[in-house]
Amino acid sequence: MAPKLFTQNQSFERAPINYHEAEVFDPVSKLAVKIKSDEIELQYEEDFGYLRSFLKTLDISISSQALVFSKTSLQLQRI
Repeated sequence: MAPKLFTQNQSFERAPINYHEAEVFDPVSKLAVKIKSDEIELQYEEDFGYLRSFLKTLDISISSQALVFSKTSLQLQRI
């Protein structure tokens, strides 16, 4: 008999986690609320999109970001 597969709905949707019902207080969620209420507007750049503005707003150093290239990437043609 095959083992029963573990799914997210089985564990994260029930107490004590209640994933989809729990309030979120992380920095990204707080930023999303501010953007939605027009309290903050991220600046768009042609080359980087909203990335630099997003990182600056969250006080994340741009130099902390890394890009990894892989020969097996599904986006190999773009690399």
